[in-house]
Amino acid sequence: MAAAAERMEDEALAIDRDIAGRDHRLSGRLRVTSSETLAYRKLTGHLARFRRTHPGIVVELVVDNRVLNLSRREADIALRPMRPKEGDLWGRKLADVAWNFYGAVGYLEESGEAASSPQDLGRHALIGWEETAVGIMAADWLNRTAPGDAFVYRTNSLVNQFSAAKAGIGLALLPCYLGDEDADLVRALPGPVPDLVGELWIVTHADLRRTARVRAFFDIVGEGLAREHNLFDGRGLPRPAA
Repeated sequence: MAAAAERMEDEALAIDRDIAGRDHRLSGRLRVTSSETLAYRKLTGHLARFRRTHPGIVVELVVDNRVLNLSRREADIALRPMRPKEGDLWGRKLADVAWNFYGAVGYLEESGEAASSPQDLGRHALIGWEETAVGIMAADWLNRTAPGDAFVYRTNSLVNQFSAAKAGIGLALLPCYLGDEDADLVRALPGPVPDLVGELWIVTHADLRRTARVRAFFDIVGEGLAREHNLFDGRGLPRPAA
């Protein structure tokens, strides 16, 4: 009975996607999911431009670091930090995403120690993820690389790590698009961490790729984010390292 119910549900979802895929109206609801950091720093400005261009479309933004299921219509469009593995999804890579360590100007002046490589970071007060965080690329790398006694502050929120670095608590490992544009932060390393180059993808279900609302979002928001690739990949114009 459970297997039959699952098949019925899958068929109903497929019919729903098929109907939505034939929708040529530039109106209605569009459900988008994004990570906390992207929504905080870059995405909202592009959403504002999208809304000015298509005022009939109501955007619902789900800020969630989990990978939502697009086949089950948990979202229509996802902005993901990885290439999609599901065969029924369709999308494009927008940019590489680089990471670096950032600290407040005052903190780095007081510490008086420059860092030329990640191995030098053990001499600094570090901000990190909570110890139970697993499966997060930056958190796993940081726990492998830095000594445990270097961490003075931990949180499960990357935006809060960013705020803690601005407050002068210590150095935080952040994506360059989050740290480089903030006037209160400077890079602690000369260049991005080579081991932590990620990706930014915009993805939808293959059945929805021709939906007018989805195409419009790819054209305006997707292209807008792609044009900022130099900021995402750390090749913009950041202030000099301390």
